[in-house]
Amino acid sequence: MRWMPLAKKEFRGVVRYKATWLLVPLLLLWGYQPNYLAYDVLGSDITLVYLQHMTGPILVLGTLLLSYQTILKERSSGSLKFPLGLPLSRTDVLLGKIVGRTAGVGAIVLVADLLMAGIGLYHYGLFSPLVFVGMVVLSLVFVGIIVSIATAISTIFDRTITATAGTFLLYLPLFVLWDNLLVTEIRTRLLPISNGQGGGAETELSGNQETMFYLIDRFEPMGNFQVVTNWILDAGNASTGAVSALASTNPEQTVFGGGGDVVATAFDSVPFVLHEGFSVVWLVLWAVIPFAISWVAFTRGDVL
Repeated sequence: MRWMPLAKKEFRGVVRYKATWLLVPLLLLWGYQPNYLAYDVLGSDITLVYLQHMTGPILVLGTLLLSYQTILKERSSGSLKFPLGLPLSRTDVLLGKIVGRTAGVGAIVLVADLLMAGIGLYHYGLFSPLVFVGMVVLSLVFVGIIVSIATAISTIFDRTITATAGTFLLYLPLFVLWDNLLVTEIRTRLLPISNGQGGGAETELSGNQETMFYLIDRFEPMGNFQVVTNWILDAGNASTGAVSALASTNPEQTVFGGGGDVVATAFDSVPFVLHEGFSVVWLVLWAVIPFAISWVAFTRGDVL
């Protein structure tokens, strides 16, 4: 693979930048959120829920900031001429950049995951090693998705200020406000009032409307990541975190009542498009489509 030397260069650039390692304590602080319900249901596997927490907004923002100038910075400085002058195609250059950045940020995530595993072993005992490996692999896949999205930004914009603005305009609605604002607003206005609470008119949704709501709820990458990780944690088919999903499926074990929107609680028969396996397809699309955009922008036309 001709792009491997370039990928190694990108990897070294990430791991040698000392500021990037600040992500490790930030991820640990964000991820370590003890919860009685999760411990009651999962036991020592609660450590694996902490790994799910870690793959959240802080990791997304850090990965975007480390990757959104992958192409743009070298194009602006003129140093992009060097890799383009090597016996590499533009596709090779693009692959080397994406794979190297993913490996660099992935190394930081792996260190954080191993440290969290050590904390969990100390506090709760041995967790499922197979599920742990699955959670780590999915976290690294998620990093690759964010790097792919950031690289698309880096190839589309030709100025740092517009790329920075584009990064935050994407980050805020897609990774911060999607579930906390848009989906919550849809839920409040359209879903039936539960237990006498809620802010909208009491409305019964049809099966198609209910399906559409859940599809919107799990459209963005984070939602699909949580669906798949909840699947391997056996926490419930929901695009929220495992604790919220468990609160919905085990209401008798929590004083807070229901939690996230678990699909099984809304349908007698879960639609195919809401099966957890379909979220794997969405995750693949979130990686492939930004890469395709990057490829078109980088290989067609003048990149210098």
